[in-house]
Amino acid sequence: MTDRPDSLDSLMTAMEALLDLSIEEAWRPRVLEFLTMAANNAALYADLPFDDAKDEAAPVFRPGNAQ
Repeated sequence: MTDRPDSLDSLMTAMEALLDLSIEEAWRPRVLEFLTMAANNAALYADLPFDDAKDEAAPVFRPGNAQ
C-alpha cells in the first residue's frame, strides 16, 4: 500500500482537470486522506465472494405500489 498515496494524488490531479475543478492547495491533503479512506473501504468489499445464483438484489421501493 506504499504506492497508494502517489497513485491517488495522480488520480486527484487527473479528476481535477477532467471535471474542471480547482482544489485549493490547503485542501489537497484532506482530499487525499478521503480518497485513501474510500480506497481502503472499497478494498474491504472487493474481496468478498459473490455468487450470482445465490445473491439477489433487494426489491425496489416504489411508493404507492403497496402489496
